[in-house]
Amino acid sequence: MLFLGMFFLNTSLTEKAIAISQVSGVTTYYLAEAGINEMIWLMVNDSGYEENFMYNDSWSTTTIRNNPFGPDTGAYTVTASNTSAAHCDIIVNGLFDIGGGKYAQRVIKTNIFRAVGTSTSAIEDSAGYADGNITITNSYVKFLGGSAHSNLTFDVNNQNVEVFVDNDVRAFGNYLEHSNASTTILGWIYSANWASYAQGTGTTPQIVMPAIDFNSADPDSYKNQAISSGSFYTESDFDDLICSKMNSELVLAQDVTYVSGAVNLNGPVDLKSPNGGLLVVEDDFIVGSKSYKKCGSKRYGMPNISFAHIDGKPSGILSGKKVRL
Repeated sequence: MLFLGMFFLNTSLTEKAIAISQVSGVTTYYLAEAGINEMIWLMVNDSGYEENFMYNDSWSTTTIRNNPFGPDTGAYTVTASNTSAAHCDIIVNGLFDIGGGKYAQRVIKTNIFRAVGTSTSAIEDSAGYADGNITITNSYVKFLGGSAHSNLTFDVNNQNVEVFVDNDVRAFGNYLEHSNASTTILGWIYSANWASYAQGTGTTPQIVMPAIDFNSADPDSYKNQAISSGSFYTESDFDDLICSKMNSELVLAQDVTYVSGAVNLNGPVDLKSPNGGLLVVEDDFIVGSKSYKKCGSKRYGMPNISFAHIDGKPSGILSGKKVRL
């Protein structure tokens, strides 16, 4: 009987511990979720929070709530810290007292962003913008209606290159140019290695990459916009489309054309968006070979690209990885 009594006692204690663990686990989950949702609500509905989140690169704030669901329901501490303007990490720590000087804890981290566009943004003057390097090889490239900006190095690295820029060339790093390349720059050159030359006046600051929704579940993401308009392509489908337009024009008529992979634009094809619009490429966008082998036989000739700029309408090419010209 003694052993039987001890067995039932041990079973009861185990069941009690399991019950406490289950209750505390659920409670800390809801505490943490409440902390995240409160911070997001503040960023959307409180003008002070919203302004700091949108425009203050180094903004950080902490909110503490005790017993948010009533007496003895625990507490949470939530901290929001911007990594750049409109990019924020949120960390919340949910804490619940389970008695005996012990606490159950749950920590959740998430990050949020919002697309930013302002009339004063330096990126609006950029006919071409790269968060990394701009490297031009074996291509004829025209930056029309604006400047060309690189957050790292701008490299014209081959003699078989022609570059035309309507305004400035701006590089946070160096501007490099092959001695036999043909370049026409109507504005100035600003770069780390150009400061001592008469043509430029020094370096240019980096431009924070705007938040861009390529392919989230949001109906306004570029992927879903393209699906809705019938202009979504797999990498293979877009390759076939390029092949079908060799020695002719490939006209993108929709506001958004989306490719779920890489694009290799090689051979004699003219890629055009005459009414403005975006070509959004999840992977690399590669241009420049004189021959194209994927169409059954080689097609010789250089590709051409032209995207018209329409005021108030996004236009150009967005790549999720590299652009190689």
